[in-house]
Amino acid sequence: MKLPRPFVSQVILVVLFMLGQNVLSQTAPSSSANSAMPTPTTAAQGSSVPGGGSASNIRQQPLRCQTFTGADRAARYLAAAEEAAKADPPWPCLTNYLTLAVPFDMSKPANEEALALARSTLAKAEVAWGPDSIRVDGFLSLVENLILGRDDSGELDHLITRRLDISKKAYGPEGAGLARALRDAANSYEVDAGGRANRCRSSRSAPEQCDSIMEQGYEKAEPFVLRAVGIAEKNASDEAGPRAVQAKRDLQFFLTFLARTQIQETKFAEAEATYQRVATLDEDLWGPANSEVVGAWVALGDVYEQQKDYAQAEATFQVALGVARQLSPNADQLISPPPNGASPVSAVRALSGVLDALARLSFEQGKSDQGRAYVQQAVDALANASDTKLSDLWSGFHEVISVYSVADLYADAQAVYLRLLSIEEADLSNSTAARDYPNDLRGYALLLRQMNKPDEAAKIDAQLKALQEKSATPAAAPVQQQAN
Repeated sequence: MKLPRPFVSQVILVVLFMLGQNVLSQTAPSSSANSAMPTPTTAAQGSSVPGGGSASNIRQQPLRCQTFTGADRAARYLAAAEEAAKADPPWPCLTNYLTLAVPFDMSKPANEEALALARSTLAKAEVAWGPDSIRVDGFLSLVENLILGRDDSGELDHLITRRLDISKKAYGPEGAGLARALRDAANSYEVDAGGRANRCRSSRSAPEQCDSIMEQGYEKAEPFVLRAVGIAEKNASDEAGPRAVQAKRDLQFFLTFLARTQIQETKFAEAEATYQRVATLDEDLWGPANSEVVGAWVALGDVYEQQKDYAQAEATFQVALGVARQLSPNADQLISPPPNGASPVSAVRALSGVLDALARLSFEQGKSDQGRAYVQQAVDALANASDTKLSDLWSGFHEVISVYSVADLYADAQAVYLRLLSIEEADLSNSTAARDYPNDLRGYALLLRQMNKPDEAAKIDAQLKALQEKSATPAAAPVQQQAN
């Protein structure tokens, strides 16, 4: 069976993996009550935790970990991790250091040095706090992340089982923390399957064999997220006040994850029903005019589009566009605070996201002029709002570039790249712009090569090299300070 939209599938996997990284910070401060992505440390307030303390008060003091920049930052993070591992018990910053030292790239073999260090510090943590302590979970997660996409031995199953047992003991069989751990387990299985399927394709194996790996990953993940949804549904109906709101937010997130899994399994009817539940929950949580509601309608339109029901898809996207226009009726007013509590950036990203979806749908039906018109509106909205907060708009420009590239409209994609680069060049004192600019130069050079413009690409490569040499001198790092 051919899986739908492999490109979108991989983007979703990477995004979900990054969201799953929250578990690495279990020894850091718990997230605020208003966080849309709560970490397990916020869940079971006052519940007993094996190994001492409670699930709500582990490492409440902020961690002050070192930061490194420059071309050798990966090696310096690994050295810092080795130093942190000498502590007994291991210093919690070690998980941050190792994560930053080893870029998440499942196409490459596992970093054996980092993996050995992660295993040894896990063993020390188990001795210090006991094998069932919630404090050990972050170290189990670190080993898990280092083997994702590369494990054929069954170790991933063992790690996930241990982590779920620990969460069940810490948070209880109906605890919100356990539900989040179940979500993380589902995410790990999907990401692992994606990595192994890509390795399969790289080895030029039969496409059906590689698709089967992905299908098995989603089939393995779905029961875990269904259990998470069940716990969240019960908590949402049982709780009252602020805790009920948080329970509904958890339910909304788990349902969104479930719908994405159902899409990858081509269970479109089930995904449609799940996204309709998400839209209803979003309206209940945020009101009828909010960027979250826009996102739910766009996701539902995507389901129709993948089934080639273009009329229903366009009608659904138009509903989303109407809600997005309520957030900010005019593109040149997007930098003003929109109504209904939405931030300026969420408003412009909601609007550009809907316009991108309509453009993609238009290109898919051969309506190039209409597609270009939608994309131009999205680019104008993003550019007009760029002075507000570039970090939240960067992904919007890249989504536009992706829409053009998928439609083989490389000259249009080039124009958007140039516009984005000019915005970043004008504000390189902004740390986010300075961070993203080299990545965008690299992406632009790749696009030029796709356009058969090697000489222009070589000039960009030289510009990038000069920029990297200039930034090679590492910045001074803040003083280490262990959390109390």
